[in-house]
Formats: sequence, structure tokens, C-alpha cells
Amino acid sequence: MSAFVPGFEHDVFISYAQVDNQALIPGNLQSQWVDTFVNLLQAQLDMKLGRRGLASIWKDDRQLRGNDPLSPDIERAVQNSAALVVILSEGYLASPWCQRERELFLTRAGGDPGERLFIVDLGAVDLDRRPTAFRDRLGYAFHRRESDGDIRTLGRPLPRDSDIDYYQRVDDLARDLADTLRALKTARDAPAPVATDDTPDRPAVFLAETTPDLDDLHDNLRRHLDQTGVRVLPGRVYPRDPDDFRAAMDADLGHCRLFVQLLGPYVSRRTENLPDGYEGLQLERAASAGLPILRWHDPDLDTSRVRDPAFLARLPVLVMGFEDFKREILQQLRRQQEDSAVAPAGDDFVLVSAQRLDTPVADQLTRALDRHAIGYEVVDERHALEDLVHEDIYSALMVIYGQCPEDWVREQIRRCRRIMLELKTRAPVCAIYVGPPADKEPLRIKPPRFHFLDATDPDSLPGFVTALRRQRSQP
Repeated sequence: MSAFVPGFEHDVFISYAQVDNQALIPGNLQSQWVDTFVNLLQAQLDMKLGRRGLASIWKDDRQLRGNDPLSPDIERAVQNSAALVVILSEGYLASPWCQRERELFLTRAGGDPGERLFIVDLGAVDLDRRPTAFRDRLGYAFHRRESDGDIRTLGRPLPRDSDIDYYQRVDDLARDLADTLRALKTARDAPAPVATDDTPDRPAVFLAETTPDLDDLHDNLRRHLDQTGVRVLPGRVYPRDPDDFRAAMDADLGHCRLFVQLLGPYVSRRTENLPDGYEGLQLERAASAGLPILRWHDPDLDTSRVRDPAFLARLPVLVMGFEDFKREILQQLRRQQEDSAVAPAGDDFVLVSAQRLDTPVADQLTRALDRHAIGYEVVDERHALEDLVHEDIYSALMVIYGQCPEDWVREQIRRCRRIMLELKTRAPVCAIYVGPPADKEPLRIKPPRFHFLDATDPDSLPGFVTALRRQRSQP
């Protein structure tokens, strides 16, 4: 059978350890995990591509002994396959033939397989024990962590009709394989790596990594967003060093419109370098980037048994059904799109007044303004607003209330109000931006036509941007 992708003899090479394909039920061939998986993958891939047998999957069925070399036909097959599917397990790590297959594939791909490498994870092999080429791959988790902490492989010894997670993972892999094969076929210059989809018209969401008990919901949400046309980041596993993790995440956050975090009773291990774990690190970076933040936990969660209640309470959390939460994410993205369509980015220029001790909050705000293509100037308490606005160059005035005294903010608000009344028809849009800490005195002042923005409210800044651009659109 010829390959679907021109220039290759096979579309998919299955690299696996023979120990993972032993019949767990004597005489029952369906209990051979790899064979059953490959048969189902072939059927699903056929459906994705639209015709039976259109894609060629190669899997070696011979029993190799410990001192047997890799045969020439296996070497030829792996070097002439468009994609490599690795069944990652303890057996895979211990197999010299699997190592050789990996080396041959990576060499043919020029060291970087791009989107042509797929990891089927049977047992949560620790990141630091994985081959280097696999460490930044999210992979497909064909396992679950039970309440007793043990890890169970999905579909073992036999996939049952009720094993929805198993069949869903196969479907996910088949869909992504089909997309990669189509892209390679279209490119016609294989085996060059396939570029990731980074088109500007496809909104991106940062989906924070979770503790293992939430893996199924995390995968469900990633799949749902991807199928509705939303790009989900990160697209790889980050390095575990906190500084490297932070740098990699900051690069991805620059492409995202929204930060989403699923919460449960457990947390990752806290260390001196990670006092709030990876959950806290991710939340802190998203807040620093000025991204709208949506956090969620199940209504049935017993909050009295949460391991880190302070982290749970740090920012607002949506408590609703999971399906409702998925709809809320899409609605939030839709509102952002509608807000940005009111008027294109132009000459908007915001004067931001903040005391020097609130510089971190000002930096958070200005990063968010950057994403909306809005200009800004930040001034501290040494500058009087009245001395600056007479030049009539600012579209908006904004006062930051973070750690600074309440009385100072109230006085700045009154000054903005006087400026608004004096300028009348050409008055700037006025706003108060409330940032951390959360345990400060409330302002107890709300002048008419002022916008109150909350750093923890994903809807507040887009509403301000809409008002700013509507004002500019008026004659």
C-alpha cells in the first residue's frame, strides 16, 4: 500500500517495546494492547482522511532477541515514514531497538521532527527520565491516576465499551495525525517539519497545567477549545526549572487573549524556589502579563479539604458546571472580539497616574494596554494631572489604586472629575484601576461616567477599551 504523503513509503511508524504487546489474557489476541490500539487507530485515521486504507501504518511484528540487530527493513521503514508514534513506557525506555528507531527518525528529520512526532504515554514516565526529544511534548495520556495514587493504563487488559477516555484519546491522536499528514501532503516538500498554526485570526488561550487529578478535565477542555477553533497554549511541556518555566510561559502568554486555570483539592509540591507551586507561578505570570483570568472549580468541591485555601481564594473563582464553564470561555473570547471590532486601534493615548510603590501594578496595566494597541504615559505622585491635560493630547485619564493610600486615590479621582467637567464635549474617558493587594480599604467613591477596572475581572478592561474607541468614533 502506498503512503498518503508523497515522498514516503509509510505514513506512520509505530515504535513500541514488545513487552507492551504481550497477551494479558491467554489466547485472547485483543488483550495485546499495541495490536488492539493500532487496529483502532487505523480505523479512526481512515475515517478522518475519508477512505479506508488511505494512510499506511507500519508496525514490526517480529520477536527480536536481546542480541539481535535492528533489521534493514525496520531501518528503512522508520527512515521513510512521515510520522513517528511512540508507545512510551518503562519497556520503551529499556529497549535498545526503540532507541535506535528514535535516532534514525530524528536523523532523517534533521534533528527536529516538528509536528511529526507523537507520544502515546502508557504510564506517566517522569519528565526527567524521558528521552530529550520527548521532554517538550504534551503527548496523549493513555493512563489515569486512581484515588490510591496508582497509575492504570487505559484499555488494559481489554478496552471495554465504557472506556470512553481510551476511545477519546485514540480519536484525538487520529485527528492530529490526519491534520499533520494533510499538511505534509500539501507542502509536497516532506520531510520538512510542519509549521504550527499561529495564524493571527485564531484566538489563543493559555490553559494552565494542573495536578494529575484534573488531567481528564484538562484534556476535555483542550479538546473542546481546539475543536471550536481556539488555539490552546502551551503546546509543549515546559522545563521544570522555575526560571526556565517562567521564560517559556512568558513567551507563550504574549500570544494569548485569556488565561484559564482549573482548580481542585490538591496542589503541586511547594519548594523554596516555588513557594506557591507551579499553580501559583502560572497565576502570577498571567497577572503580570495583564491577561484576563478565568479560574474554575467544581460546585461539589469541598473547600474545607482544599490543601491550599489561600491560593484558592487569591483571585475570584467561577463555581459552576464544567460545561457552563466551557461556554463562558468562548463567550469571553467572543466579547473580546466584539469589543475590538467597535473601532480599530488608532491614536488612543492614556495618562496613567500611580504612586511609585504601585509601579508593578502600572506595569501590569500597561502590558494589557499594549495588547490593545493603546498608547500610554505613566506619571507618579510628583506630577499634577491639571498641569498635564491642558495640552489636550490624552484620550483617557486613569488612576491606579494598589498599595497607595486611599486618600491619595480619592483626591486623584476628584481631580479627574474636575477635568472631565471643565473639558465637557472633549472630556477624556476616566477610570480607576484597582490592583493588588486585595485587603485594602474600599474607596467608597464612584463618580458618574467613571470606569472602575478590577485587575482580577476579565471583562473590565475590554469594556474600558470599547468606551475609549466609541468616543473616538463619534463626530
